[in-house]
Amino acid sequence: MDIQLGSISREANDYVAGWIRRQPTVKEESITDWLLDFFHQKTPNIRYYEFNRFEEARFSGADWDWWFLLRNRCYKIRVQAKKIRRGKDHFLELARSNQTGYQIDLLIESSSRYNFYPLYVLYGNTEGVERCPKHSKCTVLSICSAQEVYKLLFGTKRHRVDSRDVLSLSIPLECLFTCPLVCNFSINGPEILFQHYFNSSREGKEKNSKRIDTDARQGYDVSVPNIIRLLYQMGEINDNTERILREYQSMFSGSKRVSIVRIQDDENEKIESFFGL
Repeated sequence: MDIQLGSISREANDYVAGWIRRQPTVKEESITDWLLDFFHQKTPNIRYYEFNRFEEARFSGADWDWWFLLRNRCYKIRVQAKKIRRGKDHFLELARSNQTGYQIDLLIESSSRYNFYPLYVLYGNTEGVERCPKHSKCTVLSICSAQEVYKLLFGTKRHRVDSRDVLSLSIPLECLFTCPLVCNFSINGPEILFQHYFNSSREGKEKNSKRIDTDARQGYDVSVPNIIRLLYQMGEINDNTERILREYQSMFSGSKRVSIVRIQDDENEKIESFFGL
């Protein structure tokens, strides 16, 4: 577990809950920008970069890539954020499409291509229906499997997708960092958590296209790509930032932002072995 990130998640949850109460029409894009920058500002172990406006304007399956630098490897998640409103039919928003296809297909296909774990981060009151049985307080930041959202949308003929239908697939965001199921987060990341709560079978159009090695553990990289090392070590924006981000986009296309999180152990000690320090 990473206690510090769990605490930051709870603080972020409480702020966004108040924000949505005060301003119900706040856009999910605004919440996403604030959330990633909030994590970045709260700890020196996180880097956050947003791609330029031209790239951001392109129809994309993902709002950001989340890289977790673990003790022996790294774990990567590709995220789509959605604001969930009580009593609204969310089918059209979740099944959003244009000439390139469904956004959720792009999310799942690109995640499969680059071996990310596809995840939704949801902004909306869980109404007490999330899967984690221990959370009774107001939760407005939650996560769920993109594959399960896909099944909800396309597993049957078109139907109403209410907020409860989506949020019942979720667990609070803070569970990603503080759940007892992943007490060895610094070694294995959230794999056990996802296996416990989510059906992670790879669904979507990518099942008919060229697939990555089916034996690969979804989300894992046995080594850290040099581009991620460069972005993490860079620390702040400089003259090389734009070039490095363009290189990242050419290697892992399909996302608007990248956030890199260096996981700490339970004693809050830095994992120095990661960079051989």
